[in-house]
Amino acid sequence: MGLTILAFAAAIFLAFLVPAAARRTKGSATGRLIVVLDLSLALFCLLEGLVNIVPEAGPSVVGLWTSRTASAIMAFSSGILVAYAFAFPRWLGLTGKIAAALFGALAIGMALLILGTMNYMASIVGVSGGIIRTTGKYYALFSDVIAAMAITAAIVHAVRALTTKDRIHRQRSTVAFLGVALGALALWIFARVIPARSGIRWSYSVMPLVALFIGVVETWSFSLSSLRLA
Repeated sequence: MGLTILAFAAAIFLAFLVPAAARRTKGSATGRLIVVLDLSLALFCLLEGLVNIVPEAGPSVVGLWTSRTASAIMAFSSGILVAYAFAFPRWLGLTGKIAAALFGALAIGMALLILGTMNYMASIVGVSGGIIRTTGKYYALFSDVIAAMAITAAIVHAVRALTTKDRIHRQRSTVAFLGVALGALALWIFARVIPARSGIRWSYSVMPLVALFIGVVETWSFSLSSLRLA
């Protein structure tokens, strides 16, 4: 229950971050990606919190659709992360825009497959100790692709940090790299590595905190003007 409350708290924090990000990024096409990212991650946290309070015992259709929607939003968010990497601090020309569009199409396609098929999440069953999630036959593949897209974003940020001659841009890209890289690794571990106990995978309840971390750090990277190191 405590982790469920944290999921709702993360959703509320990210929701408050959305208008603040909108004010700071006003007039910036790249900044709008941050607003969409924060909004998407807020919805992910909210839905993950709702999944964990499935009221009925036994199979839950509402819980299943809520879980699928949350996962579809995370897949969509991974596409936003890649687009932000190619766009921040400025677009990498036409090539960057084409790459962002291709990754975006992949993210949307995965989101639709997660939402509309049993290939990612097959069922949600409410039990006394929580919920049991039965994953689909392509759960591992989808989880790996979502993580790979986020890692791609991290790599782009890292390359931009290493190749730019502008100190502020280097710092901003470094911060963005750390947020995506650490967040993607954590989400992949929680989704794929940590085993379930009695069918219940508690690590899902921690994912909203990782989403909060990603949203806060990426928003900070956009608004960062100088990072003073001792």
